Formats: sequence, C-alpha cells, structure tokens
Amino acid sequence: MATAIRKRRSSARRRLTPAGKLLEMMAMRHVPQALHVVAVLGVADVLADGPKSSDELAHVTGSHARTLYRVLRTLVAAGVFAEDEAGRFRLTTLSQPLRSDAADSVRAASIFLSGESELEGLLVDCVRSGKTAIELASGTTNWIEYYRQEPARAAVFNAAMTALSNAHYAGVVDAYDFRLIRKLVDVGGGHGRLISMILTAYPKMRGVLSDLPHAFEGGQRTIATAGRRPANGWRTW
Repeated sequence: MATAIRKRRSSARRRLTPAGKLLEMMAMRHVPQALHVVAVLGVADVLADGPKSSDELAHVTGSHARTLYRVLRTLVAAGVFAEDEAGRFRLTTLSQPLRSDAADSVRAASIFLSGESELEGLLVDCVRSGKTAIELASGTTNWIEYYRQEPARAAVFNAAMTALSNAHYAGVVDAYDFRLIRKLVDVGGGHGRLISMILTAYPKMRGVLSDLPHAFEGGQRTIATAGRRPANGWRTW
C-alpha cells in the first residue's frame, strides 16, 4: 500500500505541468513569511523545553491561537516543526537554529531577511524606475543611512549580520591559517562576530574592528564575550 502511494506521488510530480510548477514556486513565498512570524514571536525559544499546542504557544507569545496554528502547519509541511497526534508542536533538527541561544542561531536573520515587506513590495517599481527600493521608500540613495535613520531598524540589521556570520563564517577559522598575522583589521565588521571567532582561535593576535557608530555597542559586547578587552579605544583589541 505504502509503495503504491509513493509511486502515485512520484508519478504526480512527473506529470506536473508548467503552470503547476509556477504555482508551486509562487506558493514558496509563504515559507519565509511563516519563518519570519515564528522568529519574531520567538516560538522556537518557547518550544525549547518541550512540545506545546498552538493555544499554549499563543498564550506565551501574545498571538491568536488559530492563526498561529495555520502558520505552524505551513512550517510542519516544510519540515521546520513537527506535530504529534495531540496537536502539539515540537522542534526538529531544522528548527533548532531558530532558537536565540543556538550557537548557529539564524533567528535574527529570519526577522531581517523575511521582514522587509516595505522594500520587497517595491520590486516592480524598482524595475520600472531603475531606482533601489531604499531610494523609493526613503528618498536616500545611501543604504547605510536608511538603516541609521531608525535605531530599531539598525538593531535588526546588525543582529542579522551577526546571525549570518554564525551560519557562514564558522568554517573560516578552520579553512585558513592565520598564524602569520599579528594584527587583523575587519573593516565594516558590524558586531564583530567574525573577528571574535578568529581572535578566540588565535589569542596572541591583535584585532581591529572598524564600523559606523550604530554598531559600536554591539561590537563591544561581542568582543567582551570572546574574552578580549580594548587596548586603545573601543575599536582595537
């Protein structure tokens, strides 16, 4: 029976028409949007101590239970969460990085990358005008200035850059031999996640983290967490 079902499903996928394939691609947009919702609400953090129903999750996160249930079901279909027979949701290997305390946490990245609806909605206008979405939305051509205009927006951006560092730069220390470098400068290093990884692996190295003022505080925290103290002002460790 199970073999027959698998064969029918496989056959159905092969028979997918171009229109059906395009509709499938269009529907994919719901997954990053759903990931954004659970990242903002901190659902993975709430599930860290065990499975919970949508009612329980809604109570903790201050959301609408039935609507949250539909979002979670979307992510169950994508393999992000799992649902048991009692209707409770739990973390999977895939959703572990959505936790704030995960070493490779991408929660901040999901909040940022899937949450720029103001800008994403301007793509057609960008193509028609040749201008960037940031220019159309704010009038400035400087994307850095766009994020500096609002501290909350800048905080989301910087946290997302740190999350991307967690996910992508972990292999840099292992892949490159930094032993001959006595002083390393990270220009535009944001909150300093990458340089802190390298300094931790090479404790005799000195590092310089240089960025704009909106990243200062986060950079100080990251470097301090790595066990390094500034030698000459906040930018040098």
